[in-house]
Amino acid sequence: MAKSEGGIASEAWKGVAGAASVGVFAWVMDWLKPLWEYGSTALKSGWSHLMASSSMPNWMAYAMSFTLAISALRWALRAWASRKDNHKRFTQFNFMGGVWRWNFMSGLIGNLGVYCPQCDGALVYSNDINARQIWEVSWHCERCSCIRVSCEGDKGYLDGRVKREIDRLVRTGEWRNYVDKT
Repeated sequence: MAKSEGGIASEAWKGVAGAASVGVFAWVMDWLKPLWEYGSTALKSGWSHLMASSSMPNWMAYAMSFTLAISALRWALRAWASRKDNHKRFTQFNFMGGVWRWNFMSGLIGNLGVYCPQCDGALVYSNDINARQIWEVSWHCERCSCIRVSCEGDKGYLDGRVKREIDRLVRTGEWRNYVDKT
């Protein structure tokens, strides 16, 4: 077999590189040895602490403490979300002759509905063309037999108009006028 050009010199460099690699590896291992010993000692101490017991095993005390801490955090978050100055409490207001109700889902208005201000029945909508040949949506109460809300446009336009008004009330802080002060 023919040797590559460079012959013995290239083989010598390979040997030097191999020896340097072994030296670096030994240096790193020597540096990691105290770290490994410290880590294994800490793990052994932690394990023996968890397995030790007083009136109950320590691991059980930690599990109960962790569960209690999570419960306390959830309670605090729930209390913070239902504080008096939270716009998510604003879920109803009278607008254009109807009582509009909704809830906030991920910060957005959802489940928007309109109800009769007299009997609290859900209103039913119909799209019609008025005398001027313009689409008009009207919401009427089947129980009271009267039209409660009427607006030019279709149902989507009216829903959007109500959502824009709700958004305006939230942005300006006027929503507080519609939420009880207790």
